[in-house]
Amino acid sequence: MACTDCNSSNISLTGSWFPGSPCINSDCGGNEISSLCVIYNGPNLECSGIETLDSLEIALQKIDEQICAIIGDYSTYNMHCLPDWWEAAITTQEDFVDAITDYVCTLNDTMETFIDTTYVADQASLDNRLSALEIPGITCASASVVNTDTLNQVLTKYCTKFASLTTAISISSVVWNNCITVVSTPTTIAGGFQLLADQICILYDLVNEGGILPTFDNYGTCIGGTSDDTLVETIDLIKTRLCLTPTFDNDNLSSSCFSVPSDSTDLETLIQTMLDGLDNLQQNYVTFDGSDFTVAPTDVGDPCAGITVSLATPINQDRFVASNASDTDPGTLVSKVISGGSIAFDDSSNEFLSLDIADANYGDVTVASTGSTWTINNDAVTFAKMQNVNTGILLGRSTASSGNVEENSIGAGLSLAGNVLSCTLTVPTLTSGTYTPTLTNFANVTSSTAYTCQYMQVGSTVTVSGRVSITMTTGSSVTQLQMSLPIASNFSQEGQCGGTAANNKGDTGGTMAIRADVSTNIAEFYVVAPSSAFTDIYWFSFTYTVITP
Repeated sequence: MACTDCNSSNISLTGSWFPGSPCINSDCGGNEISSLCVIYNGPNLECSGIETLDSLEIALQKIDEQICAIIGDYSTYNMHCLPDWWEAAITTQEDFVDAITDYVCTLNDTMETFIDTTYVADQASLDNRLSALEIPGITCASASVVNTDTLNQVLTKYCTKFASLTTAISISSVVWNNCITVVSTPTTIAGGFQLLADQICILYDLVNEGGILPTFDNYGTCIGGTSDDTLVETIDLIKTRLCLTPTFDNDNLSSSCFSVPSDSTDLETLIQTMLDGLDNLQQNYVTFDGSDFTVAPTDVGDPCAGITVSLATPINQDRFVASNASDTDPGTLVSKVISGGSIAFDDSSNEFLSLDIADANYGDVTVASTGSTWTINNDAVTFAKMQNVNTGILLGRSTASSGNVEENSIGAGLSLAGNVLSCTLTVPTLTSGTYTPTLTNFANVTSSTAYTCQYMQVGSTVTVSGRVSITMTTGSSVTQLQMSLPIASNFSQEGQCGGTAANNKGDTGGTMAIRADVSTNIAEFYVVAPSSAFTDIYWFSFTYTVITP
């Protein structure tokens, strides 16, 4: 330590001695004294930590520690979002205090505006909306809704109406496979119409192409044609043949046995009359042995009068039966029937002949109670003896209440192959992770900063959330920022991506809409900037659909 005035021979600096001191006494002849040689003789100082007999160097070091503690090392502070708000680094106590007070004052102004203006207006609007919800003033005659009904009454009446409509349009009782094979039974009206439309298209194609419709062998017939004519060709041949047929007229007919219809074109009645006469003749025609009966016309001049049959032998002579036309030895019925095995005949009655089957197990069937009870044996009916069933179905019963076995189709997600019923489950894609998106300053954006964002995919739906920093160029202008996706998608419309982004300043730029950009297949942030441009952090979340090209 140098002397303050070394030109005066009367001034000297005397160092204090203490054990171990490296100091020596000297005059002010230009020599320097180490700060370790100057000691403090006062009382201990609590705040600075300086104690009696501390050297000047030690005292200065303790004072420096206290100054550093007061100033603080702001580089080690975790200030969270404060630097982004302040938009500059905070390195001094003054910066720290200014940033905190600015943040608090801005937050207080926003809170007061919200409480005094926004909340009051929203509360009044909410009261009006709640009143409108309580009594919406809806009139719907078909559902018996009047404009004085409460919301609960309106919803109850609509639910009742919906229930009646659901019952009226239900297709659950429709039998779809009467004449077609239906793999998946429709559950909606649209599905039912689609099934009918598909079947009509199939039938239309078959008629036009002649794929499965039968062909006809018309070769050598009265209508002409070939051995492989289609249905259309056959119908054309029939039409041609019918056009060549002479005109039918009952007035040109006469009969002594049948009544000809008065309608000259009534062919159906004429044919029916002739069939009735043939039926009568067939039913009343008498078969006989020429040696037993004689047959003569009832009226030789009228063939429609019929014939007269008379016994050729005396009436008291018995008549026997023959087993067939070649039987030359007629006899009684019992004598013509041969019994054997488990079958016996009972002719004890003079009126009828009984056929008796002995009680026994005949393989698949057991006969008991002297032939009156027939029982199918257990396990005797094999699958081969059951009716045929269609391919790819299960036997059971789906109709309510007990009843016969029915064919049941295999539903979606199930398959039947090699007598094995299998179930196929589709597990949706499930992935998640983080990424730092690529930002494109599209409109009214001076600069932007991307941060690490997170995403999650469930099936074909992806949800993304995170934050971005945006500096807008001018106020009251359309602002657009474009962001890349974590999983690519081929958008075809804006609604395939949607979400919002919000800041914490509460002004007109506080909320941004997020939509799909179909030209670049990325997400686009869209908002009208507030009256003055600013830089702010936006927290966002949006969801989009993964669409493959």
